[in-house]
Amino acid sequence: MSGDPADRFPRRREGFLYQEVSDGGVLFDPAADKVYVLNPSAAFIWNSLDGSRSPEEIARELREALGSDTPDLETLRRDVDRSLIDFGRQGLIES
Repeated sequence: MSGDPADRFPRRREGFLYQEVSDGGVLFDPAADKVYVLNPSAAFIWNSLDGSRSPEEIARELREALGSDTPDLETLRRDVDRSLIDFGRQGLIES
């Protein structure tokens, strides 16, 4: 992933199989025969990567979804950025 994640509207790559589970999600890449286990926040972020939201918008939506026991927006934004960097390094999102 090149550039600052804040400048992008990230989109997940096609071709993955995703299954929501009680504590997050499981992502399977049939082309690479690889499984990724996502914690609840990463699963929320993954499901938000449709190319229509900025990282800032995703962080705001994550904050709303978490309800009253939520970290501040700045912390969530860092979590979103870290997830995007990790997804990018693993080739899970379009560059």
